[in-house]
Amino acid sequence: MTEVDCNCQLGNGIEQNELDISHYCLETAEKSFAEIIGCIESIIISETFAQLQSGFLEQHYREFSEVEENRLVYTEIFNSYQATVEKYIEEQLTCSIPGFDIRGFEMELEKQPEVLDGEIYEMLSTFWDFANFKRMFLDYKTVKEGKGVDFSKDILVTKYSLNQETAFIQ
Repeated sequence: MTEVDCNCQLGNGIEQNELDISHYCLETAEKSFAEIIGCIESIIISETFAQLQSGFLEQHYREFSEVEENRLVYTEIFNSYQATVEKYIEEQLTCSIPGFDIRGFEMELEKQPEVLDGEIYEMLSTFWDFANFKRMFLDYKTVKEGKGVDFSKDILVTKYSLNQETAFIQ
């Protein structure tokens, strides 16, 4: 298991080059949710997370197939995924947000998926939605076997820094 390294700081822990937009939220719950999402974004764009998730996908993708019937090994892999990848995110969030409850957070997301859309919701949903979990592996397998388009070399996601903004203004 990967060692817990709390890189995400919330509240007054905003680093010098980070833009804090949490004060724009009107309600405390809304502000808290925005801070959690911001922390999750920081976690999933980290090199450590990318290596953890891609290593897990690489290790197990050959087990998955497009057939409708699910095999017993899928459940074992799903449980292992929760115990490694989901646990890593949970540890990072718990370190940054005392009292954080991943199950409560997942239940909130399930109730209102429109609050969070795109890749973050899709990635998070692989922890509780088995169909999305299986789709993630099948998509990975398609790319690995050269049957789909691999955009991983064409897209780079990085953390936005205020220093980057000022570099363009000069």
